[in-house]
Amino acid sequence: LKYPHIAMTGPAQRGYVATASSILDSTRQPWEAFNGLYGDDVDGWFSQSGYGGGGNAYNGSANLGSDSGGPAFANEDKGEWLKLEMPHKLIMTHIKIYASGSTRTVHAPEDFKIWGSNNNTNWTEILSETGAAPTVTGSTYNADTTTTAYKYFALVTTRLVNNNSHCDIGELEIFGTGVDSIPIQIGGGNIDKVANFRV
Repeated sequence: LKYPHIAMTGPAQRGYVATASSILDSTRQPWEAFNGLYGDDVDGWFSQSGYGGGGNAYNGSANLGSDSGGPAFANEDKGEWLKLEMPHKLIMTHIKIYASGSTRTVHAPEDFKIWGSNNNTNWTEILSETGAAPTVTGSTYNADTTTTAYKYFALVTTRLVNNNSHCDIGELEIFGTGVDSIPIQIGGGNIDKVANFRV
């Protein structure tokens, strides 16, 4: 299944909370990377500048580890981050990243990692990608490990495709299996009872 299972219209909705290390301006909020809209410069999350290192590598100060109050990441794992808190834990199988526009693919992540956490403090790497080139129609990247469920997922971009300014994410979709969701009961009565039907 794809998550979020709804199109977000704000930073917190139905148990989903979208945050980021920075925003370029007020029209490029983190939740806009989870609102189900993608295409040529429709919207999305844009970070502040920070990719002025060699080969468009990150050389700013954003650090998911210390920003979350946990152990700081090593220099090679630093980067602008986009985080999604889930309403329930999820075993992630893959993600899909959409570039924010056909003329903005140079701002998309080339080297990035997905990190998972259950306390928003300690993070475990679950996907690592180098040499990526996300497209406007979306590019899929498979998880390196799918054995643990997490409540928080964060995309950390360590290098851009071909730009030394800011990171753009048109849309980020997370795919996987929920492991502790609550069953939905339709109708009244005791959910523990089994109804008998006669044909």
